[in-house]
Amino acid sequence: MSSEELKRISGIFSARDLMIPVEQLKRADTVEQAEQLFYEYDVVPYPRAGEINGFFEREEANKASIKPEVLLSAGTSIFEVLQLLNQNKFYFVISGNRIVGYIHFSDFNQSITKTPFFWLLQTVEKGLWGTIQDRISEEELKRIFTEHDTKSFIKKREINRKGNVDIGWTGVFTFPYVLRLARFYGQIDLPDDEIKLLKETRNKVAHSDRVILSSYNDVRKVTRVYEICQSLIAQI
Repeated sequence: MSSEELKRISGIFSARDLMIPVEQLKRADTVEQAEQLFYEYDVVPYPRAGEINGFFEREEANKASIKPEVLLSAGTSIFEVLQLLNQNKFYFVISGNRIVGYIHFSDFNQSITKTPFFWLLQTVEKGLWGTIQDRISEEELKRIFTEHDTKSFIKKREINRKGNVDIGWTGVFTFPYVLRLARFYGQIDLPDDEIKLLKETRNKVAHSDRVILSSYNDVRKVTRVYEICQSLIAQI
């Protein structure tokens, strides 16, 4: 998987898929009106009708005009949106020089976001597995993992053999174990904390009852996951 392919696929999902359309935004003409909405929203655009030309922000008493640093294109890829959210918690989305929507960092928890992230993590796992699957031995497993884990892996493989579905070690290891194996064989150089981060993000993406971002602080963590995956895909 080349970086060019990553760029092409990441562009399939864009800000337009995440944004709240202008027609659905709660808006206000005055601070007093905006304050009635701050229990639910961090940002309230103004005016209530017509073209949006500014916003009220929670804990701010005055109207704020819309500046270039809070604007992004509707065609911006989801991964680029994530990176931009490290700079601002929200953006107004423009298309054809008009504001057509709004994105808050919490919108990154929409289910559609999980699709490109699942693909990203799966591509890393599949690519790494292809480089190590023929090199694994029981003796080396004992050097990498605990005795309990090693026995579990061997047992899983034996079950596959008895079920006539023996395809080597394929299907025996979950994502974090594949990462640790790849590190042992010199394919990657990730510290334990980053392997843990990839594992936790994969779990969030794979389960419908989990969100990717629990708070704004998670934006940086998930951005790091994207950066790690981007780097690994370029190496595979």
